[in-house]
Amino acid sequence: MVLSSALEHHYLKHFQSSFAENFYGIGRTFDPEVGSKARLLKSLLTIVILPYIKHKCDRLFEKYRSETCSSPWVKRFVTIYPFIHLTWEGTVIAFWFLYAVGRSNFHSPFDFILGCKLVPAEIRPGTTVEPSQNLLEKLRFSAIKNLASLLTTSLQYGAFLLQFLDWW
Repeated sequence: MVLSSALEHHYLKHFQSSFAENFYGIGRTFDPEVGSKARLLKSLLTIVILPYIKHKCDRLFEKYRSETCSSPWVKRFVTIYPFIHLTWEGTVIAFWFLYAVGRSNFHSPFDFILGCKLVPAEIRPGTTVEPSQNLLEKLRFSAIKNLASLLTTSLQYGAFLLQFLDWW
């Protein structure tokens, strides 16, 4: 978790995106009234800390589910956690689906709460893209862009399908 936090902190601070988002050429945009330090901390919370806590809860549930414990807290946790997990996973899948088909600007519930939108790195504030002057270069760029868009869309739908099958 410490190494992941350090890596994500570096990328959020210098590239305004997580490691994975930067790898795919995506950046984060926030409302202008949110300070840069608050953005960084909130993003770290949603990228590293909350998934870590969820992973630990999943492992605790798996551990306590197979054991017979007399503790009332453990019994409540084992009883309630599947409903919490189902609700959370259903919400995440709904956000992913709506984002993949272009109906939402937010790809996760945490980003919705934070007001964080994912945008291509070319149109992120503070970056500039110089237009090509050559027509042949424009056509080649357009073909590559269309191919990348087709590949990205295929990956999005494929990832959704795999997540759905995994959930099923």
